[in-house]
Amino acid sequence: MDQHTDHPSIRSERVALDGGHADVDVPGEHVELTVTIGGRASTGLALSPLEARRIGAALTAAAHRAHVAQAAQLHLEGVETVTDLFRHAQASGIPAGALLEGMDR
Repeated sequence: MDQHTDHPSIRSERVALDGGHADVDVPGEHVELTVTIGGRASTGLALSPLEARRIGAALTAAAHRAHVAQAAQLHLEGVETVTDLFRHAQASGIPAGALLEGMDR
């Protein structure tokens, strides 16, 4: 995540996306999300802090489930130590916790 500030009271973060980016701004008491793909704004939302937190939690949980599904497709027979798990996590980009869950499936 890239952080930038255009105004002292506005804290902004930019997240790179395939073909674009998402900007998250806090201009006061709400959270603004603007997703830009292909050089044009495709969506913009103004959220309460609670709505933003709930969406963030839902995205985090969904990303974890996707990582577990990816891990279940990997051949992890050679993983016998924490070091082996760490190396597989680094090579695949899948968090080690998701690899452990994927091994159980």
